[in-house]
Amino acid sequence: MPTISPVLFPAGNFASICGTNVGGPHPDTGRHYTIVEPQVGGWGAWQGSDGPSGQFSGFHGETFNCPAEIAEARYGLGVDQIALNAEPGGEGEWRGGKGIDVHYRVRANNNFFSVGYTRSRIPPWGVSGGLDGSTNYVELRRTDGTSERFAFATNVVVNEGDIIRLVTGNGGGYGEPKNRSTEAIESDLKNDYLTPERAREIYGYSAGS
Repeated sequence: MPTISPVLFPAGNFASICGTNVGGPHPDTGRHYTIVEPQVGGWGAWQGSDGPSGQFSGFHGETFNCPAEIAEARYGLGVDQIALNAEPGGEGEWRGGKGIDVHYRVRANNNFFSVGYTRSRIPPWGVSGGLDGSTNYVELRRTDGTSERFAFATNVVVNEGDIIRLVTGNGGGYGEPKNRSTEAIESDLKNDYLTPERAREIYGYSAGS
């Protein structure tokens, strides 16, 4: 049997189309609108490189995400946030790429959403001592303060003021976290990819040490 070097294989990625459908009466016109969109996420690290952040998976084909300005102009939703996923996961000598954390604010009653997010239970795997990434999910935040979490759902009714939070996974890390360079850790802290608490826990790093 031929021997295959592990350096040829990256850590796991978010590996899902993360299909998201939202629709209902448009708050400004009353006409029905429907969003059908895939989501981007984090790819795994490999030897010598952090994983790419906010990229489509290999299953998407030739698809594109929608800028917030276009989404608000065409959709019946507000876009309160489009950010990289700040959750822990995917640390390593080279860290996994970041997924996204998007907040859609519903602007009319009797809207709905349907979602299908795979890799919602088993996170992207780490390689050669790198840590596993994080999972994909949707969190519905109701105006009454309650919240629900989904991976698969059909025609969930949402109303004005509800927040549909879309979270895609961080990719897996590659290599032992203890070997990550101080410069890379400080860059992650500067860019809010990493909290000081997580830096101490995983990398044993403290500012000024």
